[in-house]
Amino acid sequence: MDTYEKLLAAGKVKQVEHLTRQEMLMFYDQMSALEMQWMRGQAIGETVFTFVLMYDDSLLERNQSLKALVDSTHLNGNMAFQYIRRTNSLNEDDYIICTFTFKDHISYQDTHQLLLSLE
Repeated sequence: MDTYEKLLAAGKVKQVEHLTRQEMLMFYDQMSALEMQWMRGQAIGETVFTFVLMYDDSLLERNQSLKALVDSTHLNGNMAFQYIRRTNSLNEDDYIICTFTFKDHISYQDTHQLLLSLE
């Protein structure tokens, strides 16, 4: 998978500071669709983890709306993993924690405050 810097250099993506409202809504729609595909059983590496902006915190600090989206995605993923870990049997390889997983240091309260500040 290409990094954000490679995609930017190739002219395939914009600087995060220059995203329009419509482009931000498209990101929200895309991320929701990727999460739902993962929850319905598709591989996490082919769904949620294909969103290239999830991996560079310095980019997210430059666009608070994008940061709220990515932080919410990490929180949702962690909640799913916690729920699955509590089950009596784990049969799905897709739900086994791997090296690339969701960040677990993101606070629900901080993300909630960030979302409220965007209104």
